[in-house]
Amino acid sequence: MIKFESVIEFTYDSIGKYDIQGFIYSLLKDTQFGEYHNLEGFKFFNFSNIFPITDFKPGNVKNIIISSPNNALIKLLAYQLKDKEFFRLNNYMMKINSVKTFHLRANSKIITATPIVLFEDNRANRYFFI
Repeated sequence: MIKFESVIEFTYDSIGKYDIQGFIYSLLKDTQFGEYHNLEGFKFFNFSNIFPITDFKPGNVKNIIISSPNNALIKLLAYQLKDKEFFRLNNYMMKINSVKTFHLRANSKIITATPIVLFEDNRANRYFFI
């Protein structure tokens, strides 16, 4: 889980899922997962929306959860972030407050504010959701 805050004020809808996805792939660049983006099929990681769902303001802490069954991927992302003070989403600078990894038990309950969506083919708009 990444806890962060924006440096300036802007609206919540200024950051989209592609901005978050691009941020994650930028962390993987020049690592053993550097070609992950180009692989066919499911990537076996996912990420939450930014929450809480409110506009961005300095001092208001936001969260993103990135998860994967591949523990090495999660450890690498945490490592890539550990010495960073700032990161960029879209054109907006964010200040990192903390980065935390955790393990969920198989019987853990998950509560979502939005549907869980898995894209099989983004170009053909084929996806699964629950």
